[in-house]
Amino acid sequence: MFITVPVVVACTLAIVVGILFMLRTAIWDIYEKSVLSGVEALAGQLSCQKGDLKKISKILESSRKSRFRYFVYGSNTKPFYWSKGTPDPQTLLHAGLNMLGTRKALAARGGYGHVNGVIAAARPDNEHILVLAEDARRLQGLKWRGMLIISGLIISLIIAVVLLMSRLLVIPMLKRMETLKTCISRFGSGERESRLETRPEKRDEFDEVFEGFNSMAERICEYEREMARMAGEEKALLAQLAHDINTPISILRANAENLNVYGDSLPPDKRHGIQTDMLAQCIYIQALVDDLLTMASAKVAEISVNPSMVLLDDILDSIVNTFSPVAEQKGIVLLADGRGLAVWADPVRLRQILTNLVKNSIVHGGNVSIIEIDARLKGEMVSILVRDDGQGIKADKIDTLFERFQRGANNKLKGWGLGLAIVKMLSELQGGTCLFHSSEDGAVFEVILLHGPAAGSGK
Repeated sequence: MFITVPVVVACTLAIVVGILFMLRTAIWDIYEKSVLSGVEALAGQLSCQKGDLKKISKILESSRKSRFRYFVYGSNTKPFYWSKGTPDPQTLLHAGLNMLGTRKALAARGGYGHVNGVIAAARPDNEHILVLAEDARRLQGLKWRGMLIISGLIISLIIAVVLLMSRLLVIPMLKRMETLKTCISRFGSGERESRLETRPEKRDEFDEVFEGFNSMAERICEYEREMARMAGEEKALLAQLAHDINTPISILRANAENLNVYGDSLPPDKRHGIQTDMLAQCIYIQALVDDLLTMASAKVAEISVNPSMVLLDDILDSIVNTFSPVAEQKGIVLLADGRGLAVWADPVRLRQILTNLVKNSIVHGGNVSIIEIDARLKGEMVSILVRDDGQGIKADKIDTLFERFQRGANNKLKGWGLGLAIVKMLSELQGGTCLFHSSEDGAVFEVILLHGPAAGSGK
């Protein structure tokens, strides 16, 4: 549609040029026939006078004031009458005689002397000849006047065609551009439901632009809805932050006050229980702070990973020692076996991964009696399984298990829903991943990391 008007204008101009080129010869043909018809008509008038020179001279005198520039009337040998200003009438008469031959009337382009143009000759009778001449300069002026008139008519036709094309094409195009501008303005002012209608039965370039705008608008709306959802979740979680942190702090304060006031008089087992509870609350607060710091670093891409060869037995023994007091208080048996394997990982991040998985099983597992951490070789990777025999995870939660702020429903302290998202992220940053496997009894998480040299190999 955008190239239609220029193409029409170019084609019309080409037609004009062609017509003007043809007129170069067409004008000459027209005036040649005009001079021929003039000489034939005048010869016919003269032939009716039966040789009466007086009447012939009146007719010729009248013709002298007509459209023909030069004319000569005479016998076959000498001119009797010629128009005023005719240069060398005898030469013009001879030119007509030579051109005419035996014909009764003839016209041709040519010249005599210094006069160049169209010459026509005719025989009014057998004894006399009439020669008319039209100067080429006059014909040239007439030709250009005719060409200008025709050019004006054609240019007027072009203007009319362009105006019609503007009416049929440009105005609808401007209307669609105005529609696009209005929709963009409304969308920018907050009317997110604004969309542009396309024409599937009569598509053009604007329909492609409209579809692109609609697709962009839908993506923007989807992004804003997702941001609003996440903002709502974060707001709700921030509202819960005071309770989640205040509860363990209150417990720690109460236990500390009990130890401060009654510490010396408490039985050893009572004092040990208080200390174990304080340790559990400290672990919970530390894990929560670590999770929040990790997610904050992820938003600004500040998470650093410094991998090295890490013996799993050392990491797993540390995890068991940390969580055993809390697990024993809940009646949970915590078992771990690194099988002498080593992984290529950041020891701090690996400990954070396993801490989150073990903490999840203890806090959120529900009716857990045993937690097992087991390592095994899996090709060029090492698989670390964290398995418990609790209630497991509901089917409708599995698809969003590793997303941020996805909190479980089987625990009193619902938490922040960051642990598994952090586990997944840190595993992938170290060239591995974390998977969840459905189980009839409990939950099974698998952390897969790159294999390092076996313990004691000396590598």
